[in-house]
Amino acid sequence: MKYAGRLRKTLWDIIDVICSQRDEFFVSSKSNFTRKGKFKPRDIFKALLLMEDRSLSHELLPYFDFKKNTPTPSAFVQARAKIKPSAFEALFDRLVSATTDNKKKYLYKGYRLFAVDGSDSHVPTNPDDRASYFSNPNGRHYNLFHINAMYDLLRHTYTDVVIKKKRNCDEREAFIEMVEKHRNDDIPIIFIADRGYESYNDMAHIIESGHRFLIRVQDIDSRGIAAGLGLPDRFFDECITLQLTRRYTQDIKEMMNNDHRIKHITTAFDYLPRSFDRTAPPQFYELPIRIVRFKVKEKYEVIMTNLPKEKFPPIEIKKLYGMRWGIETSFRDLKHTIGLNYYHSKKTDSVLQEIYARMVMYNFCQLITGQVDIKRSKNGRKYAYRINLSQAVQICRNFLSGKVIQSDISALISAFILPIRKGRDKPRIKGARRDVYFNYRIA
Repeated sequence: MKYAGRLRKTLWDIIDVICSQRDEFFVSSKSNFTRKGKFKPRDIFKALLLMEDRSLSHELLPYFDFKKNTPTPSAFVQARAKIKPSAFEALFDRLVSATTDNKKKYLYKGYRLFAVDGSDSHVPTNPDDRASYFSNPNGRHYNLFHINAMYDLLRHTYTDVVIKKKRNCDEREAFIEMVEKHRNDDIPIIFIADRGYESYNDMAHIIESGHRFLIRVQDIDSRGIAAGLGLPDRFFDECITLQLTRRYTQDIKEMMNNDHRIKHITTAFDYLPRSFDRTAPPQFYELPIRIVRFKVKEKYEVIMTNLPKEKFPPIEIKKLYGMRWGIETSFRDLKHTIGLNYYHSKKTDSVLQEIYARMVMYNFCQLITGQVDIKRSKNGRKYAYRINLSQAVQICRNFLSGKVIQSDISALISAFILPIRKGRDKPRIKGARRDVYFNYRIA
């Protein structure tokens, strides 16, 4: 499988370039990694990419082939502290850029499909980190980092990420930050998001960037942005143009009473000035949107979008929103299959290193797996089949470490497949949030 070999070489080349940019990515460019030691900068990247759910000493032993002069965990901790987290962020960004040369292959009706969502990552408990520390009445304490990610639904890889400590996170602001990186891209994008991103500001940024959005919002009988628009309590597909303003004079109040499309903005909105001349006429921002309300099981869902009706009727809107679930399953695979749930340090910089490393590893595995062809039906069986990602990740890890040769990787991955059983529905079980102690690996 030549693609896997090229991808691995690309990854190592990017790491080598980052390691050569000492001023930008090392804590001290003059002293870090200048003397001969057991760890070279490339070893830190490789070791973090290959780490799983074992203790640090158990991770280092196989990395150094169980030799008696294997470095101690303390030596590794000191060595990794010399590399800034921005080096791993650069690795993620550069690998994404280097592997998007065939964007036109992964299109839906001429659009790239990017799902945006956030997920909390439970990091080792550290009471000193107040920006991520939480406690609850039953006495349990934990720390959370929030991962805002953008996910290519057709290629099954992450394209962008914004990581914040939980108390400092703002999902809508992170969404805008990721959208702005794609302003005026040559291929149009549909950004698909859930109710956490229900915001006029997010929608305006996407429109101004030249792309499309599809965002689920609260129902019309709630206090969300779809309320008070005079919409019927049934299925509908309506196009309206909202008039947004920051002014709230008596004249504006009367206009709002007579026209439900006029909205007074009190939250963040970047396309209207916060200060204005009260003697001047009020400024308005026109926001053209399409609102679709359809039934899912026993309740209605409301979608706001700017997709054209002719090309995307309500059945297509419903289908696209359903495809958003791909980012939810990606978080599950990132945490449990790749191993994001298991950290090897409490320090913020080290935690960030591991988050970026896990996301790089996720993309690396998905890119290789996406090139493997399997027979969708086998011997006339009832189901089509998909690749077992858990097994594929182990194979890709060993390929990256050099234990699996290039000519075997495709056959190995395709040997582990699972049936695709459609129509299964199981309610999500919400359990109490629990922290993961470092001694979880003892058992």
